[in-house]
Amino acid sequence: MVFKITAAVVILASVCLLPGKCCFAAGRGNIAVILSSDIEPYTRAHNGFKQFIVKNGFSPQYSDYNLEKTGPPEILKQIALGSPAVVLAVGTPAAKFAKENLPGTPVVFCMILDPGEVLGANITGVSLGIPAGIKLEKIQQIFPRMKRIGLIYSSASAPEHAAIARASGELGLKLLAQRIDSEKDFPDAVKQMSWQIDYLLMIPD
Repeated sequence: MVFKITAAVVILASVCLLPGKCCFAAGRGNIAVILSSDIEPYTRAHNGFKQFIVKNGFSPQYSDYNLEKTGPPEILKQIALGSPAVVLAVGTPAAKFAKENLPGTPVVFCMILDPGEVLGANITGVSLGIPAGIKLEKIQQIFPRMKRIGLIYSSASAPEHAAIARASGELGLKLLAQRIDSEKDFPDAVKQMSWQIDYLLMIPD
């Protein structure tokens, strides 16, 4: 998956830019990994990252932590003792935890929908978001006859709606969008547009 490779590259770049902490050149290093939980998508991202590192000739030492199983004070204590070159935060809770508690440590995140929540001077990473144009192109390749898209959005997801509107126009697709102010309005909005669309495109909100 793309995010596995990109996350690994970003981490390596981050570490190599740190004066006095670049030990990856010799194939070594120390990475602390904070998982938001042990759900499958997080563990797969974690394992995929490690596999990519090994395939590229690196053999860092890992310290793995799980926010749901280990208390935050203990995690911070262990990270302070280990002094990792970089922290990999998997999932939004882990990234927020790192942002709030590790201001002096480089942090790279993955498996996050909204990077704006966690970006900072010492934090970078990979978003789960897929650009609207790529998303619609892939759907069109799989379902070439489906041209009418339904979209329900709110003020919070208005930027995503705007991007989808531009992309659908460029691809010759018809977009039927409806803005709602409450999640309670969602069922009625779907019912109203269901007969006019080929599929409903869901977006984070």
